[in-house]
Amino acid sequence: MEFQGQNILITGGNSGIGKSAAAAFLKAGAKVKIIGRDEKTADAVGELSFFGAVRGLCGDIRRPENCRFGARKRRPKTARRPR
Repeated sequence: MEFQGQNILITGGNSGIGKSAAAAFLKAGAKVKIIGRDEKTADAVGELSFFGAVRGLCGDIRRPENCRFGARKRRPKTARRPR
């Protein structure tokens, strides 16, 4: 599979299946953000960075205040601003 340039967000990406999935996406060319609840997230980012562009976020997604992953709302280029 080809994921060149795609952005992937993986919860639980600091261990187990999530970490393996993150490595696979990185090897396929994706940019990956992993989310974990503890300091293992930083360790996982260090290990996964050998495969590509990875960022780690520490937080519990069950808490709404931790769910703003820096996402921005984007308008299509053809959209016009309201007057």
